[in-house]
Amino acid sequence: MPRLTNSDELGEEIEINSAADLLPLNWNADLADYVLDLRWSADGSHLAALPSTGGLQLFDLIKNKIIELPSHSGGNGSIAWHPRDCSLASFGQDGILRIHDIAATTSRELQLPRGWSERCAWNADGSLIALAVGKTVHVIATTTLETICTITDHTSTVTDLVWHPKLRDQLATADNRGTHLWRLGEAKPFARIDDGVAAQSLIWSPDGRWIVSGDQTPSVHLYDTKKRDPLFIQGSRPRSKPLPGKPAAPKTCHGSLSAAAPSSPSGLALEKTAHAVQSPSNSSATSRKSAPLISPHTDSTSPAAGGMA
Repeated sequence: MPRLTNSDELGEEIEINSAADLLPLNWNADLADYVLDLRWSADGSHLAALPSTGGLQLFDLIKNKIIELPSHSGGNGSIAWHPRDCSLASFGQDGILRIHDIAATTSRELQLPRGWSERCAWNADGSLIALAVGKTVHVIATTTLETICTITDHTSTVTDLVWHPKLRDQLATADNRGTHLWRLGEAKPFARIDDGVAAQSLIWSPDGRWIVSGDQTPSVHLYDTKKRDPLFIQGSRPRSKPLPGKPAAPKTCHGSLSAAAPSSPSGLALEKTAHAVQSPSNSSATSRKSAPLISPHTDSTSPAAGGMA
């Protein structure tokens, strides 16, 4: 566990005034704007730094140099490394997807419709890449740059998306209605996790068992696809203040997952609910159930870091 080091345990003190005191001069890169994202390549040989505007900076640990890649007009959006090789995808507000082959020093481009671009992500085997453009998700075949399908059943801008870590054709998206789970080729989500608040970020555990969302309340919701009840972590008090008027009743976050039947076509353990977790094939409603609250900074919260079993 991380802890504070006692002053008696410290050795010789080192005064650090800037990053130059720790890194060689040629490892300092001046970005044009604040950093949107930092991503390591799968083999750890490259680190990509994406500023809000301006060129993308790529740190090459093998050749000990910095490479600048083209920016996106109107602002950068997202970057993602291929899960196996040294290919980097960048996507921006200009609607252009670029796939950079770092080893071959070549790039390919695809122009998509313009829209607010929040996220791009490769699937588990690297054969597909998903791009969030406004309310639509475009799924592209990475070898041909052809559009395989589009996902349009969102009521707001898609704020995040994440692929299932093992199944190449399933992904989850986040919008103002919560989290949606999709199979490629189907017009509607096969599951929806709606806690009454907008989902902002998503992560799937490496074994595919847990789907975790962070929202605007602020809170974190952990859904175990093999158990009935979700977990709920309440965050700090929101900074926004309500306008004068009649106070709104506090919202209770709900959600449930149940043990999967052997014949379940969805591959997820879904329970029919009135509000929280819904399957399109199950339309009847049952009573809502409040998610159990987890106190922050306890062992119960450790599964959110990944490797949940």
